[in-house]
Amino acid sequence: MQDFPTLPVTHVPIYQSWPLYNLDILPPGVPPPSLAELKAEQWRSYAFNLDRVDLVVVNRQFLVNLLDRGEINPANVGLLIIDEAHHASAASYTKIINYFNSSLLVFLTGSRFRSDSKPIPHIQYTTIEDTSETGQIITR
Repeated sequence: MQDFPTLPVTHVPIYQSWPLYNLDILPPGVPPPSLAELKAEQWRSYAFNLDRVDLVVVNRQFLVNLLDRGEINPANVGLLIIDEAHHASAASYTKIINYFNSSLLVFLTGSRFRSDSKPIPHIQYTTIEDTSETGQIITR
């Protein structure tokens, strides 16, 4: 990934110092998950990775292209994390969500509202009445 150093590794990483182990997400002795980042400019070299990795990082449009070509079996995907979830009503996101309908879906967004003021799909909104410090009723 672009955010990680690209220098060759000259030492063996100490897995036990990784957060996956420090937080007891992975027990000692279990190897860390393997990761593949799929990029459009490398589309010819990804096919061997899909069945050999635990985590795949891909952008929305690249994933839609993979779905269109039938190159991902939805039964092999247990968890799908969708970033920019405030765009989830777009046709491309709807296609992805419907394709992976038996997978666990996690939606992430840094935006509380969409720019068109419509609700963000798959988010449950609740109205809460509260009282301010001055005694006014506030609806959130």
